[in-house]
Amino acid sequence: MEPLTPDFRFDAELLENRINSLRREFDEMEFDRDLFRDKLVEKGFEIRKLALIKPPDSVELLAVDSSIVKAELRFFALWALHCVVLRACFDGRKHRDSLVGGEIWYRNLMYNSFIDAGQIKPYRLVEEKTNNIRILKEYESIRGTFRELRSGGCDVDYLLVDGSLYTNHGKLSRYGGGKAPEEYRELIGEGRVVGMAEDSHAGDLADKVGLDCTNLMLLDLILDEKEYVVHEREDINICYLKLPSKKLSYTLEEKSPSLTVRWEFPYREFREDLGTLAYMWSQEDDLLHPQVYPIRVADYLTRRVKMQGLLERLIEENNLMLRYRDLRESGL
Repeated sequence: MEPLTPDFRFDAELLENRINSLRREFDEMEFDRDLFRDKLVEKGFEIRKLALIKPPDSVELLAVDSSIVKAELRFFALWALHCVVLRACFDGRKHRDSLVGGEIWYRNLMYNSFIDAGQIKPYRLVEEKTNNIRILKEYESIRGTFRELRSGGCDVDYLLVDGSLYTNHGKLSRYGGGKAPEEYRELIGEGRVVGMAEDSHAGDLADKVGLDCTNLMLLDLILDEKEYVVHEREDINICYLKLPSKKLSYTLEEKSPSLTVRWEFPYREFREDLGTLAYMWSQEDDLLHPQVYPIRVADYLTRRVKMQGLLERLIEENNLMLRYRDLRESGL
C-alpha cells in the first residue's frame, strides 16, 4: 500500500499492460466462417437470400421513439419523458428534407410530440419501472396517432418501433405492472408492427454454435450481403439481416460497408415486408445506420427537448433532497 497524500496516483504501467493484453486478444482472434455457417444450419437455422422489393405504391410509415431521464433522490424517484411519433411516406422519389435541407426519399413528414413527468411509487425497482414507463408511453403515443390518421382516411402500412419487441415483451412480463403489458398486446393487434434495434447484445445464437460473442457479431462474420437468418421466439420473428453496401452522399468512398441488423416482426407473413423495408433502407444515402430514416428522425427530435433540465428544475424549485452520495457532486 502507499501512504495517502494529496499526490494520489494510479498504477499507469499496470493499466498500459492491460490495454496491450486486450489488444492481443483482438488481434489473435481466429474464425472459420464456413465451419460456423454449417454449425448454425445444423442447429436448425436456415440461411436465406433476401430479394429487395421496390414497393409499387407509396408506403405510409409511422415511427416512434422517446428519451426518458430519472432522478433518484433521498425520498423521491422522479422521471421525465419526451416521446415523438413521426409520419413519413416513401414513394420512390426524392424530396426536400424539411428538417435539415438536402434530399430524402420521404414526403409528408409530420409529427406528434408528447411530454410527461411523474414519480415512481413505491420507490423500488426504479430502473425496471422507468423502462416500463418509456415503453408504455411509446406504445400509447403511436397507437393514438395511428388511430388519429386512420380516422382521417390515412392507412398506415408499417408501425416502426425503436428497439427490440422481444426484449420489451420480456421486460414487461417480468416487471409488468400497470397498463404496459396490455398496451403491448393492443399495439401488436393494430397491424404490421416492426421493431428495429439500434444495438443488440443478445448472444443466444452464438452460444448455440459454441462462440462467446453477440449474435450480431457472429452473423456479420458468416453472412453474405442480403442473407438473413430468422430466430422465432414467442411468436416474434427475429431477423438478422446483412444489408448490402450502398453509396453514401457524404463520403468519397465508392460504397459503404455492409451492415448487419436485427429487425423483428410479430407476425408470420413478414418476408415480403422485410424485403420492402430493406429496399427503402438501401435507397437512403444520408447515413449508415441500422434503422430507417423515420425512426432516426424521431430519435433526433426526442433529444431536442432537454428533459434532464426539467427534472433539475423540479428538484430545485421544490427543495427536494438529494441522496448523500450525490451531494458531493451536485451544486443543487
